[in-house]
Amino acid sequence: MSAADSCSCPGCSGNLVFDISAQALTCAHCGGKYAVPEYDRLMSQRAGSAAAPGEDASVPESRDPGNPEVRANEQTSPEEAAPENSVPAVYACSSCGGEITPGILGATDTCPFCGNAIVLADKIRRQREPDMIIPFALDKTVLMDKYRELLGKARFVPDSYMAEATPERIQARYVPFWLYDVSADGSLSFEAKLVEHTEEYGRSRTVTHKFRGKASGHRSFRNIPQDATSEVDDEISQSLEPYDTGKAQPFSYSWLSGLDARIYNMDNRASFEPVKARVRASMESYLVDADRYTKHKVLESSYEITPKKISYALFPIWTMELKWKGGTCLFAMNGQTGACSENIPTSGFKLWTCSLTTWFFCSMAVSYPFIAAYEAELVDSEIAACIVYGIPFMLSWCFQQFVCVPYLFKTNIRSAISGALLLILGVLAFLITLDAYEFWETLISTGIILGVFWCGLGFSAMKDALWDERRKTALMLKKEADYYAWDYDCRADREVEQLS
Repeated sequence: MSAADSCSCPGCSGNLVFDISAQALTCAHCGGKYAVPEYDRLMSQRAGSAAAPGEDASVPESRDPGNPEVRANEQTSPEEAAPENSVPAVYACSSCGGEITPGILGATDTCPFCGNAIVLADKIRRQREPDMIIPFALDKTVLMDKYRELLGKARFVPDSYMAEATPERIQARYVPFWLYDVSADGSLSFEAKLVEHTEEYGRSRTVTHKFRGKASGHRSFRNIPQDATSEVDDEISQSLEPYDTGKAQPFSYSWLSGLDARIYNMDNRASFEPVKARVRASMESYLVDADRYTKHKVLESSYEITPKKISYALFPIWTMELKWKGGTCLFAMNGQTGACSENIPTSGFKLWTCSLTTWFFCSMAVSYPFIAAYEAELVDSEIAACIVYGIPFMLSWCFQQFVCVPYLFKTNIRSAISGALLLILGVLAFLITLDAYEFWETLISTGIILGVFWCGLGFSAMKDALWDERRKTALMLKKEADYYAWDYDCRADREVEQLS
């Protein structure tokens, strides 16, 4: 049975836990507060040498993660695999001697007998100590504020979710990550299209240019993160990127006291596969110079993606599970930057009601001015048509996006009342138009306008707009690694031929 370690207060020997809001180790008995570097220094001086918890002192020797020589010496070999877990299942609390049975991947725990926060340092050492750690900078208060702010901005959230979703299992967890420095070489052949819209003599013209080309080049990437535990989905860890490794601290077990920390169970070879996929996507976009074209297609490609250095780090992630209707929704926050992601549900009733009724009302409301402009022959050029027909359309779109969506359809009751009112107003607008113009003229015109508005304000467009808004904070995988590209070590040789 191994001994479980804890941070002891230098003043009263009480248990110290890391207080995120105070950014210091705090003693509940005497109220003492110690910054981690300060505490490590005190323990090192007391022990006469730098040591880790479980030995003569509670902290290891500090290391500078920003020192290239240190990182080069401590880097993980690209072929290194995760060692088998042979850690004893039972620990003894160093304070009261009580038996503790942590989870397989848990690196911290709380003694159920005396309540001491403990760090299972030997569990980490059996694998390897992290090269760096990004401490928690944001506490639970910020997490809840961010959640309420995001929920307030979200569109078409079900009323029952707003009222019944119950927060459970709020966790501040240090998640293990592999950080990859990658060298990528590649070559490819491609076809591309560039669609240009031009205006000549008052007439618009669309021209499509076709290209064929080949390219080869090199690009380097630094510190691409990939979580090293199966307990955290990639959708969570990647949606919270980027993590600012420039503000990482030398690893010390003191940072972990009182918080949840995990060891890795995914070796860096298996974790490298999703990194390769991201690098490949970024290389394709870079070699093709995709921003120049409207659309491109890769015909053949070949890549050589090599990890040059692999570091090991612990990153801070807040997670909160919300129970609703027998299911679980998740909210996550980067404990360093405050970046958030979520999978808040959408109310189909609100979405469909808003889409259909605003589409119908806006279509009927502009029928009269559209027909009046045509009868008065105000449209004598394409420019005039854009102005005369475009202004009512833009006003309708603004009414939908800035009035209906955020206010009129906020709740189920508002949705029902607003939907019925818009339908009635739409019918009245149609009757007014019908009274002013001939039956078939009105019917054909409103039919055309309904079709046009359905493309712009219909369900599909509304859903796309909702997705564009949600995607900024959605739980989703990253498809590229452009953020981590090192611009000082890249080159591309391209040969492009214009076909038409």
